[in-house]
Amino acid sequence: MVQRQLFFAVEQGHAQILDLLTSARARVNCSAGGTMPLHVAARVGDRAIICLLLTARAHIDHPNPFGETALHVSARDGQRDVAALLVHKKANVNGGRRDSSTSLHVAVHNGWQGIVQLLLEHAALVDVVTNTGRTPLHHAASKGNHAVAVQLIRFRASVHSLDGRGRLPGQLAAAAGYKDWAEWLHAGGVL
Repeated sequence: MVQRQLFFAVEQGHAQILDLLTSARARVNCSAGGTMPLHVAARVGDRAIICLLLTARAHIDHPNPFGETALHVSARDGQRDVAALLVHKKANVNGGRRDSSTSLHVAVHNGWQGIVQLLLEHAALVDVVTNTGRTPLHHAASKGNHAVAVQLIRFRASVHSLDGRGRLPGQLAAAAGYKDWAEWLHAGGVL
């Protein structure tokens, strides 16, 4: 019952109730189907709730059933302020989900330029690969997201990385119909 109340307080942004529950030693590292209160707070985007949970010793890098940490969730859902807070509180920017995709892959895939910049500025590995051999630049290329690709290349992403099927980012851009963009990548992504 207390755990249900804790999740409700997190989801609804009731900081006072959450504070009372954590003062009464409610377990902040409990799960509901594998999802932790910190994941819910990251999805909702409530920095105050996240601060309370972290003060109550929530595990910042605990994965949900998909292998996502709170940072992955904030990167997926475009919660830049939450991502910044988690990075400031020392969340692992290079931690991978079950498919080895990092928060950077997730932010790139969803086109969240602000989160991409934040992660790159905090030492996210720009050429890290997923289980399928894709780098963040492969994701940007397949989505036709030129602005994000430029960000990645400014942080030294390789335009010559092959994915697990032997394809370059430029080839993925061409296959997705982004011909001009593919030519730019094949030319080395010169800025």
